[in-house]
Amino acid sequence: AEQDSESNPPIQRTHTRRLREHLGPDKAAKVAAVLAYMNDLGLNLPLFLDLVSWGDPDCVTHPKIRYERSALMVSEELPLVIARWHQPPRSTNSTNVRARGATTVLERFAFNCVGDVIDDELEGIKHVLQCPPEDLSMEELCTLFVEDLILKFSSPGFGGTPRFWSLLLRLAQTDKQQ
Repeated sequence: AEQDSESNPPIQRTHTRRLREHLGPDKAAKVAAVLAYMNDLGLNLPLFLDLVSWGDPDCVTHPKIRYERSALMVSEELPLVIARWHQPPRSTNSTNVRARGATTVLERFAFNCVGDVIDDELEGIKHVLQCPPEDLSMEELCTLFVEDLILKFSSPGFGGTPRFWSLLLRLAQTDKQQ
């Protein structure tokens, strides 16, 4: 799917690439002008982002806002912006401590997202993990094959928990071990 998206990118991504090519050297002046105009309208960046990001029913259905929101969601820039929000770059020649940006907020958000994904996967396999009391005998427990459980949990598709398994592997191994 990723390859298809690159050979036939969304029209919004193509438009953004074209705009970036013609942005020119005066980027800060353009951003400052937009922010000044927003201020004249009684908006600031947090309010603007909230409204564009499904924060108002009229903004949700407005064609231009919907197009630009889609452009952001499919953009190559979005992952980079979020990464910089998480860990802002240090200013050139700065010896000051790096700005925290939205590190705390993004880490809490990411933790909640991971929790939701894992909960959903585990909910899908709860029938595998439940067994009637009569199956808890020594004989039954001795016939349990851990390798079978590993295969089932690590397999994508019906009955698997590939993201949970990936998380367990990441937690169990250092970068060097991977």
